Amino acid sequence: MCEIIDNGKTRIVNNGVDVTIITRSSNVDLGIQASKVLGVRGISTAVIEMITLDPFDRDTIQHYGEKTKGLVFLDAEVYDQFLEIFKELKLNITTKLTSDPTMDGIVKTIKAMIK
Repeated sequence: MCEIIDNGKTRIVNNGVDVTIITRSSNVDLGIQASKVLGVRGISTAVIEMITLDPFDRDTIQHYGEKTKGLVFLDAEVYDQFLEIFKELKLNITTKLTSDPTMDGIVKTIKAMIK
């Protein structure tokens, strides 16, 4: 885990290079747990906590979208907001809303993404 970076819109709870988990505060602990499990398996996972959706932190999401192989959203509300600006960001990455917001579901989703 790295030092928490907070810009008022997002918190970078964990810095990683393979994939990014994006969530609201209600699921941030779940994202951290999944990141630890994935880390043991050699997958470096960033975890970003969205503090606010309005304004949406485009810069941080774009940075991690370009830095990692994909974005996994744990919350439908955040995913929906992201889809509204996805075309503007011009990212060519895999983006998924996890259908199983459990630690095992997140791990399976991410493992399938980076095969």
